[in-house]
Amino acid sequence: MVNTNVGKSCLDLVIQNYLSTVYGKYLKNMITIKVNQENHQFSETLALTELIRFLEIKTNGIAVAINGSVVKKSDWSLRLLQNSDEVLIIKSTQGG
Repeated sequence: MVNTNVGKSCLDLVIQNYLSTVYGKYLKNMITIKVNQENHQFSETLALTELIRFLEIKTNGIAVAINGSVVKKSDWSLRLLQNSDEVLIIKSTQGG
């Protein structure tokens, strides 16, 4: 067994233990959602509409897929995101 506490002071160990005790449950309940290849962490599950609002994305002209499946805009408020979901948001652009 490897001792990972080598070089840590007694105070460091006390602080580490305290933080693990106080915040450990909170951190274990965090979920990670990948949006366009960037990880975002949340303390609880959320609907797709809440994610879009959090990211401050305008909803006009966007398409959204979760884990490779397109989600209709009318279903955004019903679709709850789960830990490890991968969200792809594509914005249409005008050009010529």
